[in-house]
Amino acid sequence: MTQFSKAINESELNWYRVNLTKRKELDAFRNIIIEKVNAINTDLFGNNAEFVGDEDKTDVDDNKRSFLIPSNSTDVDGYYEAIMNNIKFSCWVKCTEEELNGMLNELNSKQITADASRKSNSGTIRVADENEVNTLRWIITHKPQNLFRVSATPKEAVHATLVVQGGVVLAGKLVKMRGKVETDKFYFKVIDTTLFMIVSKGTANESGDFRQEYKDAKKAKGYDEINNERHWMVLRASRGSEQTLENRLTRWMKYKEEQSNGEELGIQFETYLPIFWKEVKKGSSQATEQRKALFCPGYLFIRTSINDLLKLETDKTWDGGYISRLLVRESRKIDITNKAMTISDRSMDDFKFIVNSNLTNITLEADDFIDKEYVRYFNKESALHQKIGQIMHKGDKLFITFCNLDGLMSYFKGTEVNSSEIRKLTKKELIEAGLQKSRK
Repeated sequence: MTQFSKAINESELNWYRVNLTKRKELDAFRNIIIEKVNAINTDLFGNNAEFVGDEDKTDVDDNKRSFLIPSNSTDVDGYYEAIMNNIKFSCWVKCTEEELNGMLNELNSKQITADASRKSNSGTIRVADENEVNTLRWIITHKPQNLFRVSATPKEAVHATLVVQGGVVLAGKLVKMRGKVETDKFYFKVIDTTLFMIVSKGTANESGDFRQEYKDAKKAKGYDEINNERHWMVLRASRGSEQTLENRLTRWMKYKEEQSNGEELGIQFETYLPIFWKEVKKGSSQATEQRKALFCPGYLFIRTSINDLLKLETDKTWDGGYISRLLVRESRKIDITNKAMTISDRSMDDFKFIVNSNLTNITLEADDFIDKEYVRYFNKESALHQKIGQIMHKGDKLFITFCNLDGLMSYFKGTEVNSSEIRKLTKKELIEAGLQKSRK
């Protein structure tokens, strides 16, 4: 790793792999790891902070320590057993390096021989890849039966991502099956084992090579303007790692600014992680508490340009991998390449307003309404008074929904309205809002 990476790893939370030497100590080894992680969380966050492996959680808990312990079940099939043979005497811990050393000292004091994975050339502790940990957790939790081992990924495979149960994003490669079939093959690697699964056509998202996207844009007329133009884009991250990704981007930018000695960097980006406050029950009691939660788990918004992302990915101090492969992309059409999807500033402003208003009628999926035209909403008692929304109908009832992020997704539940509370937008208003192009 670079000097930059080493510096942040010493003080930040990271995933580490801890390996047990003697098999007979497995139960004691696991118990100590669990006790230490829960004890650290309790010290930092109180008695209700024990780690719970809830993959659907939306709480913002990036600072909580965590662990992943493989199952000791022997009732497994082929590929799973092969993976388990490599990891059943290991566990993964998310903590600081200082806390990890404390766990190792605790193990050694009880004559349990265990150590963290280290780099062979330097002996320094190796940081585990968070995406690989998320993938491994998904395999251990769900034991999918449509996985198969292979020796290598085919050469014709293209870079792609696949969102699986629990909001985990698998980064791998896609092979499109030919002929009259409704499936493709998705290849990915975890713990040095190459696997593939049969997926329905259109399930995996091709990410392509970002450099090829750059070259395609360069061929276009006015490519300099296209590549340097900044837009809001969306990164698809595994649930639970959204804030980690944002922190990594922020730390990298801060490091570059410190090293620039006041000179202009020539790179800019702005991130936005939508967070709101929600009420949750405290244990089995009826008492509630306010807790920060992610408005749309699995997504991080970033305002930047193609050129700036390319500079980030090729910078030697960046250790976050190919971030461009996490970009949500437009659907392929006959005359359109697989470009990153962009969101207008107006839509993002509306989106931020709704999130910051801390409204309670939030949903994580679009409702099954039929889209209608854009209207302005009038209700002086609502925080959305005079905001532009999209009118929809379901049966004989009218509903209005806001903030569809230019068709990317709709997180705001439709609210029933009367016809007297809405007004159709004029052509001038549509043009000013960027919802319709002016004819010159």
